[in-house]
Amino acid sequence: MLNRRGLAGWLDAERPESRRATHCLFIDLDHFKVVNDSHGHDVGDELLATTARRLTDLVGDSGAVARLGGDEFVVLVHDGRRAGEMDVPELAKRILTTLRQPLPADDTTIAVSASVGVVPAGTDESLRDLLRRGDAALYDAKARGRDQVVATA
Repeated sequence: MLNRRGLAGWLDAERPESRRATHCLFIDLDHFKVVNDSHGHDVGDELLATTARRLTDLVGDSGAVARLGGDEFVVLVHDGRRAGEMDVPELAKRILTTLRQPLPADDTTIAVSASVGVVPAGTDESLRDLLRRGDAALYDAKARGRDQVVATA
């Protein structure tokens, strides 16, 4: 799992011609604060760890997963135009489905949804600009009712 610095390194390591095909899926767990407030930070921490494992399992060797902080994650993948690459719209749908799976916690189970914003990584784009565009797409998904994907150009 990458952090913000690892995310920048992964993007910088990509050759300009392949970065045109790189997509970033910005993911935020819906109502995560409610989990922490209702079930405690230990349960919230377990939910974050489970989310990270689930995202990493989905992506496999086809991309990378980074945690930006709190309950925000980024998945980086190529868009599937070449053999062995992931189909980005299909991956986004699989992320929503996978993250809805309940997590056993104490005497109950926790189920959350996620909002996803998808943006292509520009060849000369700074990480700051990419994060800004990704956040905008992500918050558009939240504004449209959460538990959905919004993709922008």
